Amino acid sequence: VSLPQRGSAPTQNPMARHARRPRETRGVSGRSGRTRRWRLTAPLDLVETLGPMRIGRSDPTWLFAGTDVWRSWRTATGTATTLVRVSSGRLEARAWGSEAERVLELVPRLVGLVDDTAGFDPGRSGLIRDAARRHAGMRWGASCTVSTTAVATVLGQRVTAGESISSWRGLVRQWGEPAPGPGEVLGLLVAPDPRTLARLSYSEFHPLGVERGRAETIRRISRVAPRIDALVDEPDRAWILDRIPGVGPWTSSIVRSTALGDPDSPVVGDLHIPGHVCWAIERSRGDDARMLELLAPYAGHRGRAQRLVLWAGARPPRRAPRYRPLPIARM
Repeated sequence: VSLPQRGSAPTQNPMARHARRPRETRGVSGRSGRTRRWRLTAPLDLVETLGPMRIGRSDPTWLFAGTDVWRSWRTATGTATTLVRVSSGRLEARAWGSEAERVLELVPRLVGLVDDTAGFDPGRSGLIRDAARRHAGMRWGASCTVSTTAVATVLGQRVTAGESISSWRGLVRQWGEPAPGPGEVLGLLVAPDPRTLARLSYSEFHPLGVERGRAETIRRISRVAPRIDALVDEPDRAWILDRIPGVGPWTSSIVRSTALGDPDSPVVGDLHIPGHVCWAIERSRGDDARMLELLAPYAGHRGRAQRLVLWAGARPPRRAPRYRPLPIARM
């Protein structure tokens, strides 16, 4: 079997051009595993739905290959590998590993089959209306892995996307494990066990480009991982995230949006996103407060509206040279 190269997977920004990858992994998926199918009543674009959950093109826990999307999982009691694909109006999911049955139950949430768009009116803005039409197959999914998403998000605090992607890749390769079933053949890795991360010293994070502040936050998250992973079944208690030192509004909003699948959780506290949203909607350079004012008419779906605005591609003119990060790992 000719396996896909990891570099051929789509980026974290799931635009259409990344979906047209010629390589397939169907020969690998022929192994034993549990399977479930769902009939689709509306378009479903797996790349646009699942792409925002990835941490860059080289995320070792995901693999996009043609029409196949592979993912490794770590739950509170074990690991699993899933393959999801859409064919002939049906969604098919296969799973391997000790948690196969559990993750198959989560697949409808993962790919947004339970996404409720009631009350979302993209017609309020021509920009959002056009973006919604172009991305009609995008559903609002949930990764359902809260502590893993939180750790990956903390790695993105105060650094560039490239730095956070590199740190996440290094963390998974250093302390993760091969994904069960065909995932191991494909080179998929499962995110590190929180118990392992909780025991690491700062000196073990430093070579990955992670300074003490973020390292300590990751250790705190890992120590309470069972409690925050339970939020998958209790999303109304997401305020627990805000009680963890080092988890601010930016981190919390991303975890709520990505891991818990809250379409009303726009990303706040970001260096660039408020400016992009305000510029796209009203050609002004605004802050979080102004961005939330512009998204207020979409209450209940402010995160969805924000994502569509960002996908529209409007960006304010750059006024300064591109930031060059300092190599923390060498300090």
